[in-house]
Amino acid sequence: MPVYPTEYSNPYDNTKQYFHQVFKHSKPLTQRELNELQSMMDNKRIDLIGALFSDGSLTEGGEVALDTGTRDISVTAGKVYAGGDIIPFTEVTSGVTVPLDEEVQLGVFITETIVDALTDSDLYDDTPVVYSNGLESSVRLKKEITWGWKSV
Repeated sequence: MPVYPTEYSNPYDNTKQYFHQVFKHSKPLTQRELNELQSMMDNKRIDLIGALFSDGSLTEGGEVALDTGTRDISVTAGKVYAGGDIIPFTEVTSGVTVPLDEEVQLGVFITETIVDALTDSDLYDDTPVVYSNGLESSVRLKKEITWGWKSV
């Protein structure tokens, strides 16, 4: 699991069964409310998609072929439901070589990375004529898929 910046605050607790936030005009909106709201929506999305797909299910593409000469696996581009999200992946044409003398299970590994403005300059605010222009915006959680195998 990635480590978020120390100033990140998210009081979300799904055991409290909060399903909606109501904002008051007399109270300022806080970053922790926005983080909690996003977690509420994530929880609903994960429940819905999880009812349709099991973890590791291909939702698009992902046709697998084995070259028995090189033992290389190739996979067409697609999307997989993994770790609570539908994550796209690019075509795999090399780099995944499997043994032919044992049974293996082919699957995906998820890499999660926190991306900030130092890594991606698009995360600096470019809204003209506002105080935040040129300042770092919120960090992002990036998920990437790599294919691999394990012995069964």
